[in-house]
Amino acid sequence: MQDMWPCDYYNGDLEDENNRLRCIFKDKDTRTEYFEHMSEAMAISCDIFATVMTNFTDNIPQDGIWGRVEQPALQRTGNPGGQIDTVSALCRDSLQQSGGLIISHVDCRSGLER
Repeated sequence: MQDMWPCDYYNGDLEDENNRLRCIFKDKDTRTEYFEHMSEAMAISCDIFATVMTNFTDNIPQDGIWGRVEQPALQRTGNPGGQIDTVSALCRDSLQQSGGLIISHVDCRSGLER
């Protein structure tokens, strides 16, 4: 399986000609658009369920890329995997602090834990 997010694509040196994404990362609006398109592509390719990483598993913020792009894309009925209405939310802080996984299931339609 090919890595969807190869590390060599995210070279922090924006002047390095080997950095394939330097033209995207130089401009905040272009960078935001790039990640929104990538997130939408990932969301519409989901089949059965999806996973979101957030520090707010009990109430996923709706003002970020999740609420603007990913959640609406998951809810579309014409996706190859169908409409997704359940996601697993992983708490990023808990993963870093304890090395363990904290998983809660959230209703994709509301963003709230059930």
